[in-house]
Amino acid sequence: MTSSTVFVTGANGFIAQTLVSQLLEKGHKVIGQVRSDAKGAQLAELVNNKNFNYVVVPVIEAEHAFDKVLKDHPEVETFYHTASPVSFANDDVENNILIPAINGTKYVLQSIKEHAPQLQHFVYTSSIVALADLLNAPLGIKEAEWSPMTYEQAKTNGMLAYAGSKKFAEQEVWKFRDEHQPKFTIATILPSFVTGPQAFAANLKNLSSTSALFAAAINAKTREELEACIPFPLAIDIRDVARAHISAAENVKANGQRLILSNGTFNADTVLTILNEKYPGKSSLKPNDPVTPTMPDIVDNKLTRSLLGEWIPLVQSLADAIVQHGESGFTLELSLADSIIQQAKSEL
Repeated sequence: MTSSTVFVTGANGFIAQTLVSQLLEKGHKVIGQVRSDAKGAQLAELVNNKNFNYVVVPVIEAEHAFDKVLKDHPEVETFYHTASPVSFANDDVENNILIPAINGTKYVLQSIKEHAPQLQHFVYTSSIVALADLLNAPLGIKEAEWSPMTYEQAKTNGMLAYAGSKKFAEQEVWKFRDEHQPKFTIATILPSFVTGPQAFAANLKNLSSTSALFAAAINAKTREELEACIPFPLAIDIRDVARAHISAAENVKANGQRLILSNGTFNADTVLTILNEKYPGKSSLKPNDPVTPTMPDIVDNKLTRSLLGEWIPLVQSLADAIVQHGESGFTLELSLADSIIQQAKSEL
């Protein structure tokens, strides 16, 4: 893919910020969608690149939400849809998590169909939880499979609603492909737990989602808190997640594929071993002696690996994240992560 104009939804998110950074490095012009001018101005200051600008779409799950911006930007050739509700709260999960995720995906594709005839590539950020059986011990995770979770099961609590939202929203992508046979390519990206450094270190005091969860893990005061911050023991580096999005648009062999991003397993002892090595005395917690073995790697993603090549080793990814947080003095705003920890505890 030569230099072009691309569109990124949820541009201030953890994955999206690294994606935006890599796209700009490759010479693309990037239009990032945010929910408010304040978020857009903050992101523009972090990015500090003349080839980046932002548009405000406050409610992305509304029908026709993207009509105007697509009409205003007929130069967009690639659309990266990374935005989705990330909430684990138990209050009205159907209306706060499931329906917004499903409608947000369905309606953005509808807007593209009606107002972006020039589009060449659509890449959707799903999750490995769209594949994994979270209600039973998973025996294996493969690229062609789906989680057996039903919509009714997904309404049970916030954690299951998040997993269900990823499954049902991604299914909207493939339903659209089958019904409309668009001219543009379609690929979905299914990351496991995303770790690694933030794209912009200056943003470390304004964390959200997975990045806040990992920050809470390395700031945990008890092993219970740390383990609650590892809801899924399979991981992938954020830089590889962004690279996978770009490759999904550039590589014609990725068209029609679901790309699983997972590069091994980790646990609390993995994190504590690195943390104590890099910053002795930072944490009162120590790894078990001997360390607890990580779970077996149950992911079969041979196709993904054949398309994307080598990935950053998991230990390096964790270490890079810990070092970046350490250089910030571990002074972090962790309200979101704290709420996730409390939610996880309630469901243990």
